[in-house]
This record gives sequence, C-alpha cells and structure tokens, in this order.
Amino acid sequence: MTNHKHSCRSVGQSLDTLRSLEKGSATSFAQGSAALEEIIVTSQKREQNYLDVPVSVSTFTGELLDVAKVTEFKDLVQVSPSVTFTQTGDQRGVGVLIRGIGTTAFQIAVEPTVATVVDGITLGRTAQSVMDLDDIERVEILRGPQGTLFGKNATGGLLMIKTNDPTEEFEGKIKATVTDDDGYAVSAVVSGPLSDSMRGRLSAYTKEFDGFGTNPFLGVDINGDESSGMRAKLAIDISDRTELMLIADYAKQDRNCCDNFFSGAEGASAAIVTNTYAAFGATIGEKNTVWLDATETFSNTKTWGLSAEFNVELDKWRFVSVTGYRGFNLETDQGVDGLPYLAGVNLAPDKMNGTPILALDTNGAAGGSFAGTSMPGGDQEQKQFSQEFRLESNNWERMQVTLGAFYWDQKVDRYFQRISYFLGNGPAYGWMDAEADTTSWALFANGEYQLTEDLTIFGGLRYTDDDVSAGIVRTTPAPGVAVPGGATASNSTTESDVSGKIGLQYNLNESWMIYGSAGTGYKGPAYDLIFASNQERLANAIPPEDVTAYELGIKGEFWDGRARLGATLFHTSYDNLQGQGFDQERLAFLLVSAGEAVTEGLEVDLTLKPTPNWLINMGYAYTDATYESYPAGQCYPGQTEADGCVGGQQDLSGHQIANAPKNKFTMQTRLDFDLGGSFVPYIGGSYRYQSESPSDYTDDPKTLRESYGILDLNAGVEAADGAWQVEVFVKNATDKFYTDRPGYSGLLGGYQSFLTRDAWRYAGVEATYRF
Repeated sequence: MTNHKHSCRSVGQSLDTLRSLEKGSATSFAQGSAALEEIIVTSQKREQNYLDVPVSVSTFTGELLDVAKVTEFKDLVQVSPSVTFTQTGDQRGVGVLIRGIGTTAFQIAVEPTVATVVDGITLGRTAQSVMDLDDIERVEILRGPQGTLFGKNATGGLLMIKTNDPTEEFEGKIKATVTDDDGYAVSAVVSGPLSDSMRGRLSAYTKEFDGFGTNPFLGVDINGDESSGMRAKLAIDISDRTELMLIADYAKQDRNCCDNFFSGAEGASAAIVTNTYAAFGATIGEKNTVWLDATETFSNTKTWGLSAEFNVELDKWRFVSVTGYRGFNLETDQGVDGLPYLAGVNLAPDKMNGTPILALDTNGAAGGSFAGTSMPGGDQEQKQFSQEFRLESNNWERMQVTLGAFYWDQKVDRYFQRISYFLGNGPAYGWMDAEADTTSWALFANGEYQLTEDLTIFGGLRYTDDDVSAGIVRTTPAPGVAVPGGATASNSTTESDVSGKIGLQYNLNESWMIYGSAGTGYKGPAYDLIFASNQERLANAIPPEDVTAYELGIKGEFWDGRARLGATLFHTSYDNLQGQGFDQERLAFLLVSAGEAVTEGLEVDLTLKPTPNWLINMGYAYTDATYESYPAGQCYPGQTEADGCVGGQQDLSGHQIANAPKNKFTMQTRLDFDLGGSFVPYIGGSYRYQSESPSDYTDDPKTLRESYGILDLNAGVEAADGAWQVEVFVKNATDKFYTDRPGYSGLLGGYQSFLTRDAWRYAGVEATYRF
C-alpha cells in the first residue's frame, strides 16, 4: 500500500546482488549500484516491498544461506538472532524456538509452538524440519503468533521455506563441497521449459559426514550422517489466468547420532564412569567426544511429500488452492547411560529375554556385580493431509483482503521398546504401541485498509476447531527400573478458539514507516503420550496455549539508499505454555503445562552497503523470556530446601526459560574486488554471538550454557558472468569450543553435553558450475 522513494531490501537479501543463477547475467558487487536493491516479501500472501510489511519478519535468500554455509535447518541459528535450536538424543524431541519460545518434547500428541511451512505445506512434526536445505529460494522468519494468514496456526512464530520454482529459460547448477573433517556434499539442479505451457525443475543432493565422536567399544565413529534427497517441480499454464504447480519430494537421512557426552561424573557412579572411560583412553570433561555403548546409536528418517497449488487470476480476486499429502518415518535406537554394560542386544520383543549382560565392578572392570543401563528404540510413522483455500483481493485500490479455509488431518503411530538393566535387577523390558490423531479446521481472514495516504489499518481474525485423541497399549513382561507395568489407556478432547490481530501503520515520509499491533494466538491441546503413560496421565489433556502479543516497529532506509534499518519492540505473554519435564524418581519424561510465561525485548536488523562492492548484514535480538508463574517446577538434582526445593518442587516464577539467551548477534559480510577482468575475487565471513543461558528446564546451575562467539571466514573467485565459482572456507576459524546443551544424566548421575560439528574448527573447498 505504501510507496517508497528508494528501493530497499530486507535483512539477509542483499547478497542477491552478487549474481543470478543464469549464465551470462551474474552481477557481482563490483558491477552493482551503491544502493541496496529492492526485495519482495511474500509472507502476507502477496508480493510486497520489505518496508511495506507491518510485521517482524526477516528474509534470507538461498545465496545468503550458501555464503554462510547454512546447509541444514538447524543452521538457521547462524543467521537469525531470534532463532534457537534444541538438540535431543533422537529427532523426536528436537525443538525450534523463536524469541525464546518453542516446544521441545518427545511426546507424539503435542504440536510445535513454532511452525515450519515448506512451499505452502505445514510440517506437522518438528522432527520433519530437521532437513537439508537444498535449492532454496528464500527463508522467511516471522516472529510471534501466526494464524490470520496461514492455514495452520502457530503461537511462537513461523519459518516459511520457499524452494526455487521452474524457470522460463534453461539453466542448471552443479556444486561440490569437501571438508577436512571427512565430509563431502554434491548437489545438482536443472530447470527450464518443457513446452510452451510447461516448465520443470529437478534438484538432487547427497552428502556424508563421518562424525566428530567415537565409540571405541564398538570401534565406530558417531554423530555423523549420510543423507540424500530430490525434488521435482512442474509448473503448468492451463490458461493465461490459471496455473498449476505440482511438487514431489523425497529425502532420506541415516544418522549415527545424536549421542551426548559425559562432561562430569558425580555421585555413587562417578568412579565407574571415570574408570571405564579411562580404560578406553578417554577423559571425562567438557571436550570429551567418546561415548561407550554396546549398541550403535542411530536416528534415521525418511520423508516424502506430494502437493498441488492451483492459482486462478480473476478480475478482482485471486483463487488459490493448496493441497498437500506428506509422510514421515523415524527409526531410532539409543543407549542413554553411556556405559558398555551389554555384550549384545537385540531389542525385538521376542528376543529380549535372556540378553547377556556385562557386569562391572566399581573400577569399571568386567566381572563385577554393578550394572545399569536403559536401551530405548523404536520407530515413528506420521502421515498428514492438508487442504487450504484462499480468496485474495486483486487490483483493489485502498483495500487488500485475504479470506481462507483450512483442513488438517494428522496421524502419528509410535512403536517403542525399552530394555533396562540396573544394579543387577534386570533385565526389565517392555514395549508399547501408541497413536495420536489430530483433526483441525479453521476459517481465517486478513486485511488492510488505507485510511489516508499515509495511515493504514490492518488486522485479521481466525476461528480454529481442534479434535485430538491419544491412545497407548504397553506390554511389560518384565517390569523394573524405567520400565513400568503394562497399561491400556486412551482419551480425546475437542477445543475451539477465536483469535485475531489489529494494528496501524503510518508512513513518516517516503523512506520511513512505523507500525504497532496487538493480537492473540492459540495452540491446540495435547496429551502426555509417551512410554510411561497410563490412564492417569491421559485422564486430562494438557490445556491449549493462549497468547497475547504486542509489537511496535519501525522500518526505513537512509544514507542514499545504502542502509536499511528495521527494529521491533515486542511483548508476548503465554498462558498454559506447554513444555516437557522429567520425573527423576520414575526416570520418565512428562508433558506439563508450565503456567504463564512472558517474552519481551528488541530486535534490530541492519543492512549496510558502504561501497558498491561491499555488503554487511547484521541482526541483534535482546530477548527476556521468563516464566511469569510456574510455582510447581521440578527440582534439579541435589537441590535442597535451602535452595528452594520443597516436596520435590520449586517455584520457577521469574526464572529464565531454557535455551533463550538474552543477547544474540549475527553478521554476514562480503567484499568483492573489481579487477576489470573475467573473474572477481572476493572475501567474506560471518559471526554469531550469544550470551549465557540455562539449558535445562529445572534451571540447574550446573547446566548453564556459557556465552560464546563463532567466526567463519571464506575467500573465493567467481567468473564475471557467473558461470563458475571456487571458494575456500573455515568454520569456527578461532577454534572456539562451546557446549550446545549440557544436562543431567538421570540414570547414573553426572552431567552430559550435546556438542555440534562446528564446536571445533574445520575447513573446506567448494566449487560451483552454472550453465
């Protein structure tokens, strides 16, 4: 609705000036203009200039993700200061957080607080989001509650991933990467016309990384992965006003992960842990990368999808239909205590009984009487169907309107088995079959009306109806530690909600605008459906999350169009925030309602182009995410009454939420050197910093994650016409070690930490050929 004198771009987009993928039309910084280029944002279901969008959104192109070496979904934390990622032992429990709020839970009957949408299709499980990012056009990150513009609602925010569409002209690309820590990746894409009315695009990739840890008991590397995938897109012009986009994708990940590592041994088991690891040449400490277990850990996934987007351009409206059908399968096996007690394990139910055991004495030597381990494994299968219809206003003068209807059906099946040996009491074993079904439908509307030339009112409304059911059958031939007795339980619930948003946008002049908004959000009910569930735990649903959000923002450009600033003040309160706890006595995870939580702070995006061939992207987020009211929080190990633990509970009201650093800063830069020849050398780099934060939901002071900063560097040379490019890069150039997520080990005591690949320095070479 607004008209800005200067063209401008959203943070993360400026590297589009580097080049296009078409041979012969690449544009380097040295060949570009001094002003930032315009960028189009589509998060409001239509093409808009970044400065015209009265929401807190950051957009990152595929080019920027490539420069920052963002190759996986979890790497988005490297470019967005508002996003954090929580790693768990297998992908079922991973969590994505925006502004410190997200869902990290192993339970299958709970929805993500932060939604991920790929080519218009919402992914029903957070585990599906742990994917490789290949052939990406852009990623848009929307902060705060979403629902008046998207089919599936989300209370914490939304990550919208758009892959590249088929092109009008023939083009292609091949890229290969090799690293000095035994990793490689190869990807290829070809795109172009198939006929006068059809265009196609086919992309594929394969990659492998051996891992940064070892299991000397089995003689294998761990925490690596081998993955591959492909995507096909077909655009069909049915008429001058009608287009059909068909998409099919498939991806496979085989990961021998995700083991955490002993960083500290404490309590009665300290000597056993320390001496056992010493026998294999390992020292317990924060940089320990040895994990001892008799069974090799894996977390393997297969995901596929089919979707169809049908667009019809009418005189005053645009009709859009988006249909999606997706499947996801996850197979896991994982030892959780990190000691090689078992001489051989087969977790098939009919072969559990009589599994041999390797007992240890107090010095960690074989032949003793001490033994204790828990081996979980199983698979999860998810299928989802979604249908979205939208009517979008077209060519209206003062008003823009979007009307939508959405239907969602998801079924998740989980088979899980556990064998436990503990202090000579084993074996205890059992297995479960669990199922969670969610059916949801919604009506939503969003619009804006230009009251005057400079003042616009905007808002939206959503009605949501959720039907959630959960059931479990647990069979336990031999109950024991961490293996409760058999149970059969089920329940269902229905909830409905009306949420909305209203705000004002005002143009201060041709280059600056301010906006403010207030809104509410909703996430559906959940069930505590996990291996330890029973009728008591399923008797009542975890209530829905209710959200109230306020934003005040400013966007503009200055310095003759060479700088752009976007800043947002936000305050969001959550009632009945859904979260995961852990019962130390029963050694079982719990899904709980954590009560009230508040996240508030400031987000700043700044893009600078000091010279035509030098670009700097920066982002900063100050996030104060705390529990407003959480009187029944779980105590941490060793917490006394003097420390606030009474009856096994502590009051966490006012405490910082886990994995929500108060300060986070990101930067990417690239400088091209115009030599006037057929190639363009360049140098670049990226940096990210985050302050300390608790990594454990109990606020255990021993699990505080310290602040850290990571510097990545790269240098390369690119053909002036964009036909080829060769680059060398160094990740974590200063070799700054950091811990991703320290936590307490519930089985044996002591502390373990999740680590990441770039906790150590590694280097690589990347070559790209475009045609």
